[in-house]
Amino acid sequence: MRFIVVGCGNIAQRCSIPALMNSGVTEVVCVVDTDEKKRELVAEKFGVLFSVNLQEVLETMEFESVYISTPNAIHVQIVEQVAKYHKNILCEKPLAANLEQGLAIEKAVKEAEKFAEEDKKQKEAVEVKNHAENLIDQSEKSLSDLGDKVSEDDKNSVRAAIDKLKETIKGDNADAIKADTEALEKAFYPIAEKVYAEAQAAQGAGPDMGGAGPDMGSAQGTDGTYYS
Repeated sequence: MRFIVVGCGNIAQRCSIPALMNSGVTEVVCVVDTDEKKRELVAEKFGVLFSVNLQEVLETMEFESVYISTPNAIHVQIVEQVAKYHKNILCEKPLAANLEQGLAIEKAVKEAEKFAEEDKKQKEAVEVKNHAENLIDQSEKSLSDLGDKVSEDDKNSVRAAIDKLKETIKGDNADAIKADTEALEKAFYPIAEKVYAEAQAAQGAGPDMGGAGPDMGSAQGTDGTYYS
């Protein structure tokens, strides 16, 4: 797991950073401190990147967790800033200087968890729609490439599934898009199987279908059945 360490005081230098670097399961990718004079010390002692700009690090670097080792009074400020980026947070004790700060930290974390779930759903919805659009393109291209090798009845079945999926992706119902994507995949299976069988008969069991169908993440067994 990749960490950044915020705060490069005595505790961080003597304990936190060495522990993270030597654990075998974590690594320190950057140390952040407002004291520019510590840049050379960090480079010489730990050999990791140093920054005085936490916001820039949050926006540009790839890591999963943040270890906060700043003065207690600014823990709440750092937690509130980091929580918005949905990172794992470890913080030196005491977590807060008073009850008010403790409640503010709790609120920041709960809000971040709420938005993290919303962001996850939005990301999944985008991925589902992208997959559907790619499958439509692949299916249309495959039908065009196959030409008269496939019967009109089989083509019409795929075209109907394509048209339905095109309408569905105009909306934002991820479950409906998934269902119609699967329907299009199933509609193309008979065509792929027929083309494969013909290729085997003509070539004596070829290793693939020569690009007969869209790439749907499936593998074909020797009996002609597709497995996801």
